[in-house]
Amino acid sequence: MLRWHIQRGVVVIPKFTHVERMEENYNVFDFALTDEDMAVIAGLDKKQSSFFSHTDPNMVEWFVKMVEERKKNNDCTKEKKSW
Repeated sequence: MLRWHIQRGVVVIPKFTHVERMEENYNVFDFALTDEDMAVIAGLDKKQSSFFSHTDPNMVEWFVKMVEERKKNNDCTKEKKSW
């Protein structure tokens, strides 16, 4: 997916927690997807969220409230990091 986004001109900022994954992410620059590959991957988009409807105002409001509540209740500065 990283390569697909890069070829479409989309800036990607991958998240990784292991050095091995970071190395894998760098390997997207040594190949290119064919036009056929690009079309097949684009065709996978069903134009709907598997999580919630982004067009339902009530659902969007619920999601925003949930995120704000989690931010308030989880102070990430107190999380123990293993890296």
